[in-house]
Amino acid sequence: MWGSGNRAKVLAVASSLGESILDGTQRPDWLASLDVRLQTQEEELILVKSALADALRRLSFYDQEITLLRHQLLGGETDKEKATPSRGPKGYGVHRVRGGVAFNPSVTVLLPLNPSRLRRNSSSDKPPKPPKFKQRLAKKAASSANLTPAPAAWECPPLTFPLSFPTEGLSIKMFLRGRPITMYIPSNIHNYEELRMELPTESLQLDWVYGYRGRDSRANLYILASGEIVYFIAFVVVLYHVQRRTQRHYLRHTDCVRCLAVHPDKVRVASGQTAGVDKDGKPLQPFVHIWDSSTLLTLQQIGLGSFERGVGSLAFSTADQGAYLCVIDDSNEHMLSVWDCARGTKQAEIKSTNESVLSVEFNPQDSSNIITSGKSHVYFWTWSNSSLTKKQGIFGKYKKPKFIQCFVFDGSGDVLTGDSEGNILTWARAAADIRTLGKGAKETYQICKQTRAHEGSIFSLCLQRDGSVLSGGGKDRRLVQWSPDLTLLQEVEVSLFSLCPQETGLCADFHPSGKVVAVGLSSGRWLVLDTETQQVLLEHTDGNEQLSVVRYSPDGEFLAIGSHDNFIYIYSVGEGESKYSRFGRCVGHSSFITHLDWSKDNKFIMSNSGDYEILYWDVAGGCKLLRNRFESRDREWASYTCVLGFHVFGVWPIGSDGTDINSLCRSRNERVVAVADDFCKVHLFQYPCAKPKVSRHRGTERLSSGGRKWR
Repeated sequence: MWGSGNRAKVLAVASSLGESILDGTQRPDWLASLDVRLQTQEEELILVKSALADALRRLSFYDQEITLLRHQLLGGETDKEKATPSRGPKGYGVHRVRGGVAFNPSVTVLLPLNPSRLRRNSSSDKPPKPPKFKQRLAKKAASSANLTPAPAAWECPPLTFPLSFPTEGLSIKMFLRGRPITMYIPSNIHNYEELRMELPTESLQLDWVYGYRGRDSRANLYILASGEIVYFIAFVVVLYHVQRRTQRHYLRHTDCVRCLAVHPDKVRVASGQTAGVDKDGKPLQPFVHIWDSSTLLTLQQIGLGSFERGVGSLAFSTADQGAYLCVIDDSNEHMLSVWDCARGTKQAEIKSTNESVLSVEFNPQDSSNIITSGKSHVYFWTWSNSSLTKKQGIFGKYKKPKFIQCFVFDGSGDVLTGDSEGNILTWARAAADIRTLGKGAKETYQICKQTRAHEGSIFSLCLQRDGSVLSGGGKDRRLVQWSPDLTLLQEVEVSLFSLCPQETGLCADFHPSGKVVAVGLSSGRWLVLDTETQQVLLEHTDGNEQLSVVRYSPDGEFLAIGSHDNFIYIYSVGEGESKYSRFGRCVGHSSFITHLDWSKDNKFIMSNSGDYEILYWDVAGGCKLLRNRFESRDREWASYTCVLGFHVFGVWPIGSDGTDINSLCRSRNERVVAVADDFCKVHLFQYPCAKPKVSRHRGTERLSSGGRKWR
């Protein structure tokens, strides 16, 4: 009982609070304080529930262990081999230690939580029933048993069980960065130990390559005698026939291709790559391959061990029918070297500059003259025997551009350069003049004309057979044809796909009808585009974080959007696939969303996060989190792109740090799963892939330059 003094104080506080609320003076502060306290109490309650559920689960394990030992003693099972499962692959399974059994922290098999599933040798071996209060606590905490993973220090020793023990209700536990990830075994797998993982009958063969590396490379697109366009992306050199719409691929590089050069015969091609590492982490040195574009056979490997970091620029000589190849590497000094193509031997080498070099070419009329250009420079080189001498181009009264990205020799022997200011500079041969010429030469090039050509940088110059010149800009999207004296003849503006000059697209998904595609951007915006007209039908913003995944439901009625703000936004799709309305939001992940999939009945979602969580959501029931993940073990999924789950945990390499697998996709016939890893490899596994160290097909060449990491 309270005293009269306490009762008076409470009444006074209540009266004061009521007056404040009525007059509205302190309402916002009180409400904010109550909201903060309520949120804090809810978080504390969740932690208490999680700890309680974990404690009950461990008590259940100990009860099961005692019961199992009792079975073994009464049944006369004294053979240790009967009580211990067979040893699995290295890093997985059960290992015998002094004083009991310990699991290596990679994969753990746990017994079912229901003691009634245990095999008994007699009716008198029934375990005692738990007290009623324990049953109530277990029921109350069941919904929060998987909210917070237990620290490693709390792990109790896992149990052993006979191989003949029925595995219905068991779970598999794997660890990534010390975090336990529990996955429940589907009920149709009656004996996990007998589950066989075999090599898929299907194999991998590169069919088509999308994309083109143009952001950090120049002189990267050529036309061959066959009519094919040759370019590169990642580790692949692509030969694309426009009319036939076919591709061929040169796959002999071991790391990213950075530059190309086409031989004067329009058949042979030289391609240079960057340095890299092999699958064992050993360094791979950069080199240049000269290969036949008709047969895709390598004719010569040049410079293995001679280049540093990578090969940045290449050029064949023209006057002597491509007998020599000029190479500039990516070292600090940007070493310039000349090589004999037939013998693969170095003829000359010299340090060029500490600034970036973007282009190199031989004089088509004289192979002893070489020109290089790049950041704020043009150099004119003279090659004689094994020596190279440099003459620096002087801009004189003309403004020095920040970059000179391209140049071409015109029909009269003059040099035309395109720069970052949008100007074409004409460099003509002249007698020595210390004010405007290259240093240390009796005869060299000087600027005789400046032509305003584009708004923004000029990325390409091309000399045509009639002597006219084509120039291509970037930002102004214009192609311009110039007469030999640089008089404007005609121009055309090239239309760009609507997303190219805008924000970066990080994820996309087609509507089941194929009429529209949803694209998630780096700013939190997402677009819906018409696949026929490429027009933007709708744009919307959810948060200010980048979007990781967008996925339509199998029937096309919903769109799920996973964001780096830890939420999954659900939209209902209206008629014509052009009207979208917010249906709900899935809240519960502790880190950003990485992958998600819809169930075949369009009602549920499975999702992964950057914190290695596997959560399930009842979308039809109001985007609710399904706290009992055991109930989702038999659910069928329309797609499988989540990298964490029972059906795919075997794709993870032993000792993985949690970022090794970038993407995963199950085939439509549900027989195989393709995996792209952080080592630039594409693997093909059997589906389901539910055991460690399973056999798989691997692409013979690395096809990707790496993927987006979770962290």
